[in-house]
Amino acid sequence: MKVKYKLKTITPVHIGSGEKLTTLDGFYANRNWHRVDLDQVLASRKIDPEQLAVTLSKRDFDWSSLDQQLNLSSGQHCAYRIPCPEPVGRTEVREAVKNAFGRPYIPGSSIKGALRTALLGSLILEDGETRQLAAEKLDQSLQRGRVRREWVGQPIERALLGKDPNHDLMRAIQVSDTLPIEAGRLEMGLAWTVTLSQGQDGDQLVQKRQGQREYKILVEQVPAQETMDLTIKIDPWLFRQTEMEQLGFSQQQQLLVTQFAQRSRNFSDQILKFDGSFFNDYGFDGSIVDFYYDLLDLLDSLPEGGMLLPVGWGTGWAAKTVTDIVTREDNDLWQEVRNTFRLGRLNVDDFPKTRRLLYQGQNPISPLGWVQLTPDEDVD
Repeated sequence: MKVKYKLKTITPVHIGSGEKLTTLDGFYANRNWHRVDLDQVLASRKIDPEQLAVTLSKRDFDWSSLDQQLNLSSGQHCAYRIPCPEPVGRTEVREAVKNAFGRPYIPGSSIKGALRTALLGSLILEDGETRQLAAEKLDQSLQRGRVRREWVGQPIERALLGKDPNHDLMRAIQVSDTLPIEAGRLEMGLAWTVTLSQGQDGDQLVQKRQGQREYKILVEQVPAQETMDLTIKIDPWLFRQTEMEQLGFSQQQQLLVTQFAQRSRNFSDQILKFDGSFFNDYGFDGSIVDFYYDLLDLLDSLPEGGMLLPVGWGTGWAAKTVTDIVTREDNDLWQEVRNTFRLGRLNVDDFPKTRRLLYQGQNPISPLGWVQLTPDEDVD
C-alpha cells in the first residue's frame, strides 16, 4: 500500500543541516537575511578576488560593507533572501537542510522518526503489560551504569520494535522526502528558550537568560501554511506468515503498523495536552495556551488517515521520548532517571522546565514543528 500525502505546516518547521551560518555566509539588511553566493561574487567583474580574500580574512568582516559595490541587498549575487525578524549580531544562526540544488525540503527520515516515537509511545500508553515491560527494560538500562542519555531507551525499542535494524518493525513503513520548495520561501525564525524561574509569586515562565547571554537562536524554517507532497508506503511482504516468523513480528505489531495514523493521533493528543497544560498551569501567554487547544480541536477534526506530527528541531522532550509514559505510574523509576541524568531541578515536579517558542520581538507566537498529513490518493 502506497499513499500520497499532503503535508501542511501548521507551525514553522526547522530541520537543520547541521551547519551554523556566520557573517561569511550572509548578512542582515532591510529586515531580510541575504545568503550570499560566493561563486556569483567571484564571477563578478566588480571585485578583485585577491582583495576579497584579504577582506574575508578580517575578523570584523561583514558582507554589508560590500553592499554598495555589489548591490547585494537588491538580491544580486545572493542565493536567496528571506524575512528575518531582527539583526543577526551574535545570535547563532542555523541553516535549514536543502537538497543538492539548494532547495529546502522535509526529509522522510524526520517524519519517520516522529512516527516511530508515536507508535512506540502509543503501544506503551495503551497496554499495561507493555508499559511494565518497557519500565523493566529502562530500569535494567539504568542499572548498567555509565549509560549515555541518548541510548537509555534503546532496550525498550529493541524489546518492542525489534532486536536490531534487520528485525525492526519500522522497516515496514517507508516515507519519502517531501518535494522541495524554493529557498526564497523560507523565513528566519527567532526561537527563544522559555524556562521556569523562581519569583516572588512562585515559579513563572520567562525567556531564559544567564548574565549577558540570551538563550535564543535564529533558524531558517519552512513557514506555517506551506504545503508539500510526500508518499508513505506500507510493505505488505513483511507481514506474510513466513516473513513474520523470520523477523519475529507479532500480530499486535502488524496491527500497530496498519493503524499507524490513528496510533500517531493518540500519541499527539498526549503531547498537546502535556505541553498545553504546562503553559496553562503557569499562566503563560494566553495565545500560546489557545494555540495548543486549537491544535487539539484540529486533531479531532482530521479525516480518516490524517495525522498531526511534531517534526524537527524544537519540538521538545515529550515529542522525542517515551520516558514520561513509561514512568507515569512509577515515581521511583522516574526519580532514578532524573538523578542519573540530572534532569532539571530535583524536588521540582515539572520536567522539562523549559520549552522552545518562536518569538516576534518580545511576544511569543507559536511552538515549532507541528505538521498535518492528509492522505491525498492511493498510488498503488
